[in-house]
Amino acid sequence: MFLDVLRNPEFRAEKIGIAQKGMYDGIARRNDDASQIASREAAKLVYGANNPLARDAEYATVAAVTRQDLVEWHGKNVHPNNIILGIVGDFDSAKMEARLREAFASWPRGEAAVNPAINPEPVKPGYYQVEKNDVNQSQIQMLAPGITRKNPDYFALSVFNEAFGGGFSSRLFNDIRTTKGLAYGVGGGVGAGWDHPGMLRLMVSTKSKTTIESIQALDEEIADLPKRPINDDEIKRAKDAILNSFVFRFDSPDKILQEKMAYEFYSYPLDFLETFQQKIETVTKEDVARVAAKYLHRDQMSVLVVGNVADFDKPLSSLGAVTKLDITIPAPPPGIVPEQGDHP
Repeated sequence: MFLDVLRNPEFRAEKIGIAQKGMYDGIARRNDDASQIASREAAKLVYGANNPLARDAEYATVAAVTRQDLVEWHGKNVHPNNIILGIVGDFDSAKMEARLREAFASWPRGEAAVNPAINPEPVKPGYYQVEKNDVNQSQIQMLAPGITRKNPDYFALSVFNEAFGGGFSSRLFNDIRTTKGLAYGVGGGVGAGWDHPGMLRLMVSTKSKTTIESIQALDEEIADLPKRPINDDEIKRAKDAILNSFVFRFDSPDKILQEKMAYEFYSYPLDFLETFQQKIETVTKEDVARVAAKYLHRDQMSVLVVGNVADFDKPLSSLGAVTKLDITIPAPPPGIVPEQGDHP
């Protein structure tokens, strides 16, 4: 049954219509939540607005997709040589492999998939503002391109991220939320993607009237790192948190299978998981200080603020030139009447 669905999907018109309707409703509501706006606009600032990693679906682009488009895409891309199949369970591996080979034997190979080069095109560092006047909190994000997991610095950065902005015991949480009382939530670090650079992202959610103060607090934390590097106690807590998380991340066969398949799909060594644990344990204080100095450059970051501009403690322009972002949703084509969001 599964093989039949893979090889011969019907792409029924009514199912396509349901999928499009769901996307229309999502578009209509995409400006309702400030944190969702921040995440969406952050991707555009880091990768570029037209980059596939940041591009928005619009009414017109969703409406333009036809059944024939799906048929042609399937015919070009869905071939056995482009598929990885993973199975986990209580069975005889040799017999299972023989049955799978028999089931798939008649499916001819097709055109090999080609991974396009998708490179970030970040905007010019500066201050970017989205006005949302129906909220009493600001979403603040400091942004820049990150790394891939194939970068040798990935392990040291994982420890740095956890110590600096990874949880309730992180430095950002203790300094900005606990000590200064500025944040509802705070954290972040240098993100790492499987096959493309992740996002360097430091985030603060704060009251509207402490927006500028919170940005300045983040600035101080970054500037303070060379003078007050991550210490041995912070590194120990970070390593313990990372290694202990394996209990929950890989506590079932299907989670382990999913992880192993990611390694195969993105061309990582299949022992990457075991290597990750070992390399985390060997990260030193000097390693963490080195990667912090290498990747965190405040003058290369964009600052995105989503909030009620009229209630800020000071204008965002008091920190530098501000670019205002337009998040207006383009009108749907004739004949499309999506469900309206609360704040279109």
